[in-house]
Amino acid sequence: MALFERTKMGIIVSVKNEINGQKYSTDFNILFIYETVNYYVSSGNGIQIYVEEKGNPEKTTILFTSGYMASRQSWHPLWYDTELGEKFHLVRWDYRGTGRSDKPRDVKAYSLELSGQDLQAVITKIKTDKPNKKIITVGWSMGTPTTMTFMKNNPDIKIDGFISVVGMVHLNFTEASLNTEEIVKYSIAANDPDYKFSTIVYGLNGLSNFRTFKPSSDQYRALKLGDSIIVPPEYRKYEAKREY
Repeated sequence: MALFERTKMGIIVSVKNEINGQKYSTDFNILFIYETVNYYVSSGNGIQIYVEEKGNPEKTTILFTSGYMASRQSWHPLWYDTELGEKFHLVRWDYRGTGRSDKPRDVKAYSLELSGQDLQAVITKIKTDKPNKKIITVGWSMGTPTTMTFMKNNPDIKIDGFISVVGMVHLNFTEASLNTEEIVKYSIAANDPDYKFSTIVYGLNGLSNFRTFKPSSDQYRALKLGDSIIVPPEYRKYEAKREY
């Protein structure tokens, strides 16, 4: 039998066994030197952006920015990498409209410019008490133009490095730019004006087939579909047209 006791520093696990009438008890201390801290920052239009951080804040920060219709949870493998967490200060956040951030019901509340402002709010918070804090930004997919928009609009805020992971550039997501009838069909379904749940799921699931060169795992498809479903329709409708 195992008993768990939560303490300020971690968890004490007490394992009790009985073998041949003899009782044994062993305690294990599981220490969490740096737990995940969460908070909100205020961005453009008063939108509240959800942020998580973990690790030693005195070390270089790695700031993760997700892809389109993806929440901070897309960074789970890196977030729970023990070695990475020991060597760096990790920060991840939710776009407006995703995860635990505010979800405004106005299509004008979503744009690359506003996403760049949201990222600025996160970085400003990180640098509040440490203006010379070293920050390495990592942008996946839409996280690349979001980070580039932030850097373009804030040349006075120093970023020490930028890693683009399959970043999107020269963006134009209008129907006219889509080059296959299938993609058009799925895009229209995903933005169903009647907000019919089954139609939206059909469209989002169909679009996921075009996201990667190789078939994605069932786990990734489930995560991505779940993230995409809970975002408000106004988020899915906004067009990212700006070119870089």
